[in-house]
Amino acid sequence: MPPRHPSIAHALGLVRRRLAALGPPSGPGSRRRVHVACSGGADSVALLGLLHAIADRDALRLSVGHVDHGLRPESGDEAARVASIAERLGLPFAVDRLELAAGPGLPARARDARLAALREQAAQQGARVVALGHTATDQAETVLLHLCRGAGLPGLAAMDGFDPWPRGGGGWLRALLDLDRGQTRELATLLQLPFVDDPTNDDPRHPRVRVRHQVLGLLRELNPKVELALARAALHAREAEDALAAWVATELAARTRSTAAPGEIRDESGAALDARPAHTARAATACPAVTSGSRWSTEGMEHLPMAVRKRLVRTICRAAGVPDDGMSAQTLASIDDALVRPGPARTWDLAPRLRLHLHARELWMDSSEPRASRGQPLTP
Repeated sequence: MPPRHPSIAHALGLVRRRLAALGPPSGPGSRRRVHVACSGGADSVALLGLLHAIADRDALRLSVGHVDHGLRPESGDEAARVASIAERLGLPFAVDRLELAAGPGLPARARDARLAALREQAAQQGARVVALGHTATDQAETVLLHLCRGAGLPGLAAMDGFDPWPRGGGGWLRALLDLDRGQTRELATLLQLPFVDDPTNDDPRHPRVRVRHQVLGLLRELNPKVELALARAALHAREAEDALAAWVATELAARTRSTAAPGEIRDESGAALDARPAHTARAATACPAVTSGSRWSTEGMEHLPMAVRKRLVRTICRAAGVPDDGMSAQTLASIDDALVRPGPARTWDLAPRLRLHLHARELWMDSSEPRASRGQPLTP
């Protein structure tokens, strides 16, 4: 049992609320298998300690995973430290060492390889949930970085508390988004679990590090708890994003005039998308399957909010294969203007061999592929 302390009790309550959002385990008497990603830093060590403290009461079966990027001489020692913590807690442990070549995009390549390794470790442990140690500080940094890029609502929503995997069920759990990095360091100490500090977290060559030490440092002069405030702002954006996504999915389902069954939209795997209003963004954000036979009614679309119209257009275009940066704000504004003020037939060339049509109160995507190939799904 962890020592009694108000900070630990508070953190346990927050973590348990995040877990409760996943719903109960699959069957009576069963335990939810959770694979805990642990780098050896204070955040992930605190997460591991908190989940271990409630594992029996909350019917959790934990395992521990570590990924050694092999980019620093001390990384092997850090893997050994995590293995020691797992052994002390009586938990199964898995470690993977990556072989990454130096060069452009190394941070992104390392992240993708790490996540892939963690999913494979989880599968070997029979776990469909991987817990990550992202905190409110990470969330605040992400929000600020996205703001600098002029992000829309999805970018401002930043990281979600639970990100489902596209296929196979399960997903990424972020149970510490209500705690900042200072709190997790205190928790790791209170839980009497050793942790290490990664020197790359202080390397000013990384934009995130500059935001952490310079921008957030200044903002704390205005609000000492600015990380938690920005994390709350991200949560508000997430709620708005979920509502917008659900509304758009409902509109797409009601307006479809495609080769699919009436009122039915299919996701990328071909499965029917349930777009009832009560559905949240987990189903609503799935894209429809767009073929050259898919059409959507634009009748009365001028009465919808602009945000709904634009998201609807983007969803159709993205599912057809138009990249997110393949449609300028000016083009989207032109499409929206045509939806609000119907007139002659219009077309927009959005990507190589992909064209959006608006005519006779219907919207559809088409391809300049030879006619014999038309009617096939245009996959993203």
